Amino acid sequence: MGLERLFDPRSIAVVGASRNPRKAGNIVLRNLLEGSRARIYPVNPKAEEILGLRAYPDLASVPERVDLVISVVPAAPSVEVVRQAGELGIPFAVVLAGGFRETGPEGARLEEELRRIAKRTGIRIVGPNCVGIYVPRTGLNTIFIPREKAGYPPGGRIAFVTQSGAMGVLLMDRASREGWGFSAFVNLGNRVDITEVEVLEYLAGDEETRSIALYLESMADVASLRDLAPRIVGEKPLLLLKGGRTSAGNRAAASHTGAMATNVGIARGFSRQMGIHWVEDEMEMLLGAQVLASQRPLEGDRIGIVTSAGGAGVVASDLLEAAGFSVPELSAETQERLREVLVPFASPRNPVDMTAEATDEQYDRVIGILQESGDVDGLLVFALPQTAFITEALEGVIKRWHEEGPKPTVFVTIGGDYSASMKRRLRAAGVPVLDDIASGVAALRLLRERYAFLSKVKRSRAYSGAK
Repeated sequence: MGLERLFDPRSIAVVGASRNPRKAGNIVLRNLLEGSRARIYPVNPKAEEILGLRAYPDLASVPERVDLVISVVPAAPSVEVVRQAGELGIPFAVVLAGGFRETGPEGARLEEELRRIAKRTGIRIVGPNCVGIYVPRTGLNTIFIPREKAGYPPGGRIAFVTQSGAMGVLLMDRASREGWGFSAFVNLGNRVDITEVEVLEYLAGDEETRSIALYLESMADVASLRDLAPRIVGEKPLLLLKGGRTSAGNRAAASHTGAMATNVGIARGFSRQMGIHWVEDEMEMLLGAQVLASQRPLEGDRIGIVTSAGGAGVVASDLLEAAGFSVPELSAETQERLREVLVPFASPRNPVDMTAEATDEQYDRVIGILQESGDVDGLLVFALPQTAFITEALEGVIKRWHEEGPKPTVFVTIGGDYSASMKRRLRAAGVPVLDDIASGVAALRLLRERYAFLSKVKRSRAYSGAK
């Protein structure tokens, strides 16, 4: 059975739905009613109506066999909810409650009972100890955080799969503020049944998803992931942030999701071998996923820098060379073309420093010259709107070169509220403008790595076809 009806259910029962607006059962119901296109059935034996919907005493009383049950009751009652759902032939359940393996022997016993129910009845389970799933395009939202306290991202091109619910919610809140869109969010929790492997396989075939960000503290099924990863990375970038890299992190993971963290050396080596991008922190993961979802891979190491602030170009040059890139001096022919565009005291050498006299048209023409030049393989452009001659027309320049430029181009905007508003508009239009110099360099590193991964996949497929 595929996961289509988990991500796009036609009907949903919320067991533990509540009339109390501060309880999770009310928040989940509200979040569903605000966006889901599914038919919603609150289940609560003590209520006749909740949020304008008729309530039912138990799952057997619901007038149809729903596609999805969301259990918002504590651990032990959740086991009984899943048992009843499985016996009714309901295909999917999301169990939000904690109190399972992560808490000790009694919780482990309850979790093992969930596993037995899934095996016996065929019901598929997300969780327990999770916040579940958020899919903007279908309106599915099982998360028990009210919208007035946390932002939920709009639809977009990256999927985020996480073992940690809190990490996921915090990053979704940040993504919403920054204007980054998600195709899907999945919190796996304790992974009693559905693991990252099945979710990744579903997302690999999802037309809305262009790249996948993955946070794991342990790997549930390394062998299956080894088989699946080459198929995924041949089509979509996959980024991994591994938690539990140290002894302290490992202890935290065990008390958090009940998982013993996979050895960091093994996980890193596995990622490199499989073509999975290994990232160091949560922002590199999300920013990298945005860039990889919308940029072509970088085929070489030569980077052209475009800036109106000389210092940004200097720091970028240092960071690029430290990361194994080169910032070559441009050819005499290219420099001559640039001099025709720039003010006399600007530098056409690389970095191309347009100075504070830069205009929207100069940005456009300088980027165009470097896109046509054989001197560089990719561009790092500091789009700085604070100077006197820059207008909102710069946004159109950035959009056009992002969409049409033959060479991968990473845009960075640094500053306060004024530049942040430009970034949000561009991100809403699908352009992943980054926040600082280091992020720009990290994005170029991922684009170069992506090219290497794809080349490896291509060679492997050619070898397999020749056998």
